[in-house]
Amino acid sequence: MTSTNQAQTLNAAKLNKLDKLNKPVLKRAMLTKMIATVATLGVLAAPAAYSHSNEATASHEHHDRKAHRAMKGHHSAKMLKKMKRYLELSDEQVTQIKAIRSQSKSDNETLRTQLEAFKAQVKSQQVASEFDEAAFTASYQQYQDTFAQLALQKAKTRHAIFQVLTPEQQAKWQAFQEKRKARRSHNDG
Repeated sequence: MTSTNQAQTLNAAKLNKLDKLNKPVLKRAMLTKMIATVATLGVLAAPAAYSHSNEATASHEHHDRKAHRAMKGHHSAKMLKKMKRYLELSDEQVTQIKAIRSQSKSDNETLRTQLEAFKAQVKSQQVASEFDEAAFTASYQQYQDTFAQLALQKAKTRHAIFQVLTPEQQAKWQAFQEKRKARRSHNDG
């Protein structure tokens, strides 16, 4: 072997050995660069992800209200299912309760619209640069009649549903409500 060939072979062996030693270092460096790139992209993309136009936000809020109402309806259906099972309601009782709830819902439609107007006023006051206590108090006073009518309608509806139950079912339901109330107060405290 010539000295040039020996030098090339020696250099190749040294490079091969260095290559094996540097692989973990290279992998670590590449991984660090990738993480830095992803983090930078995330930081740059975050403002775009959270910026909405007023129209999109309004549409989203409207969707939230509809979803909330739908969930309330779902909760109502769930509660009726629980009542049916727990109190062993007859099909006739279930039909009567559904009719009472349906009537109450249609009776409350204008009141709910008024309540939405109140909530919109409160929301606009909350996002104002300074809180106007007098404006809030005026809004609250303006809707007192609506609040009272909603509370009255809720009490009437609950009373009508309670009257559909037999005396035994009434006692059992009251005990269930008390137990539920105690559980809630225990969880809150």
